[in-house]
Formats: sequence, C-alpha cells, structure tokens
Amino acid sequence: MIKPIFKFLFGGFLLTIAATGCMQSKPLDDAAIATRADSIYNARKAMVIDSMSKDCETNKGIWIQMKADSMYKVDSAAKAMMKK
Repeated sequence: MIKPIFKFLFGGFLLTIAATGCMQSKPLDDAAIATRADSIYNARKAMVIDSMSKDCETNKGIWIQMKADSMYKVDSAAKAMMKK
C-alpha cells in the first residue's frame, strides 16, 4: 500500500522538476542585454526629468512670489520716502 503512494509522489516530483527545468529563461544575448539596459535607463531618466521639472515649477512659483514681495516693499518704501 505504501509503495503505490510513494511511486505516485516520486513521479509527481520528477514531473515537477522536468517542468520547471523546461520553463527556465534562456540566456540573453548581447543585443537583448543592451536593449533591456537602454529601456531601464530611459525609464529612470524620464522619472528624474519629471521629478526635477516638478521641483523647478514649485521653486519658480516661490521665487516669483518672493521677488514680487520684494519689489512691492521697495516701491512702498520709495513712496514713503517721497512723501517726506
């Protein structure tokens, strides 16, 4: 009774090993490696550019507001000096 179960489990084990052995990916050639590397590089480059663009837009808004405030203060001080 134990032998048929053992044979069944052992056969299943061998089939599993055979199936996983056939499903292993093939080694990549130089062109495929270069293509994959270029794809990863371009994706990361796009992420960095997007991030920097967002930071630039945020900083530009802050810089414009600071410049406008500064010009307003200078103009107000000049008008106050003219009244004296």
